[in-house]
Amino acid sequence: MNGRSFPKACIIVTVASATVFAVLAFGREQDDASSTPESSGPNSAMPRTIVVAHRGDHTAAHENSIEAIRRAIHHAGADYIELDLRATRDGELVLMHDATVDRTTDGHGRVEELTSAEIARLRLVDRRRPHLQPSKVPRFADALAELQGKAGLYLDFKSGDRAKVVQLLRDYRMVSSTVVYDHRDALRLWKKLEPALRTMTSPTPEDLSAESLPKLKGRLQVDILDGPVTLYTPALVREAQRHGLAVWPDIQGPHEDIPFWEKTVSLLADGYQTDQPAELVRFLVQRGLRRTTSPKTAPK
Repeated sequence: MNGRSFPKACIIVTVASATVFAVLAFGREQDDASSTPESSGPNSAMPRTIVVAHRGDHTAAHENSIEAIRRAIHHAGADYIELDLRATRDGELVLMHDATVDRTTDGHGRVEELTSAEIARLRLVDRRRPHLQPSKVPRFADALAELQGKAGLYLDFKSGDRAKVVQLLRDYRMVSSTVVYDHRDALRLWKKLEPALRTMTSPTPEDLSAESLPKLKGRLQVDILDGPVTLYTPALVREAQRHGLAVWPDIQGPHEDIPFWEKTVSLLADGYQTDQPAELVRFLVQRGLRRTTSPKTAPK
């Protein structure tokens, strides 16, 4: 996200492809009791902890690539895919985290100074993992086509025409399944463009008090809080939830392991962004915080 030094990874896990969008209230949802044969058992009202895949399943594919999106959905079973959006010189919306293409492609230059045709000629590469097959830089529309009906979008907006983004979300019927992260001054603009869009911000320590939280929600018209997991305690999470704010901390990074997750889930946050979506889904199932690890079936 903009202005943050920690990595971006909220992964959201769905119970079944038929119920993927039942999670969109962004709270600790109850799994749909009618969605699986398990519903007649003692866990028919099991709480669902959302899993967000940071830049897709980027540990097994290029970050922000179509393959990373597909793996996050069909292999990991993530509910939401976190993707970074920038605009080219001629206004095309493409997936790219950095301001330049230097780190993740075989080209050079700032995204905003390259045309869509120039971006289209580039190939995603990973110099640390040369075995990964080069692939195209996805357009935003390509990503929406992959996500539609399968998973939600956690959009980390870097640059571009916000009205154009909203129109594409409408075209692909993704408005209700999208969460937008942007700088604070822009959050009310997103709501003005499309009131049904959910928005997210990173709170400061000063924001996280019983007095400040309702003011933050009203001033920014924000729905979800993220930020480093170290910001939160179980009491702060409950206080945010009491004021109608969901909490999706960023937990991604090389420190992710079972002991770390054991401590993290004690927060009882609504969701978590991770670099290891498949592993986190399995962990949450084992701890009774999700019902199934079954990935969604990939389209033929």
